Amino acid sequence: ESASFRFDATIAGGSSPQSLSLSRRFSPDRKRFLFNRDGMIRLVDFDRLTDQPIPPPEATHSKANWCFFDASGRQRAITYVPADAGGSYFVELWREAGLTTNRFVLPHPARVSKLVFTLDGSRLITFGDDRQFRFWKTANGSLERSLMLPEELTLGTLVPDGRMAFAVHREHAFALFDLITGSITKTPMTGLNLTDLAFGPSAGCFATLSDEERWTRVWSTRTGEPLTPRLDHGGEVRWAEFSPNGKWILTAGLTPEARVWDVSTGEQLFAPLRLGSKPLEVAHWSLDGRF
Repeated sequence: ESASFRFDATIAGGSSPQSLSLSRRFSPDRKRFLFNRDGMIRLVDFDRLTDQPIPPPEATHSKANWCFFDASGRQRAITYVPADAGGSYFVELWREAGLTTNRFVLPHPARVSKLVFTLDGSRLITFGDDRQFRFWKTANGSLERSLMLPEELTLGTLVPDGRMAFAVHREHAFALFDLITGSITKTPMTGLNLTDLAFGPSAGCFATLSDEERWTRVWSTRTGEPLTPRLDHGGEVRWAEFSPNGKWILTAGLTPEARVWDVSTGEQLFAPLRLGSKPLEVAHWSLDGRF
């Protein structure tokens, strides 16, 4: 993190790393980088060592909020909020097609709080403060359909397969909301103060993270049932990432070690990976999953 902050501040001409927003994303090949500085999205190209601003559409009176790439790296979405009384809420979709880049403005009546590209990149799903899911075709930016989140649910996050949403039920149980059928499946996950979810590469499973627990666990996205026992990290878990082939999961947190687990058995592989004595809060797999 500190290295990326210094690099961004240097090539962008910034004077303070603290001015860089936490809204930033790497492309899947790690060659490009999106981040938000003072309401303006910037695109960093690590091969060319360039830093280009992405100005909002003209006459919108809006500022960028956050951004990210799709799984191919050829599409990106930027959410906007009003910068003044004349501003509006919308999402801007960028789609690279050959040598050209198409831009589509997707209007929303309220702030967009969640969005996700489907795994094949054909749809962008957004969710706003009006409790509406909206399904957009990325080929032309057209609205395909919308769906209201039931009153008994509070949205947690969208599953990357574009079929499910993870939510909290008013009966204090976690639930999966089917975006195709509208059905609700309660899960056995109760009593967890979840801070984040990490999804497998096919979105068929996910790992739960909690500030109050020393462990993580892998669950089925389809049924909500546990697939592993509790994976005891030995300290507060802040990070989990599946390997590219989905067979292993890497955990890190408020201990000096990172650990690798077998998803099929729940067993820890290898000795803990240690780097110094300070907490190792974030760890990544290499793109080929070998490191």
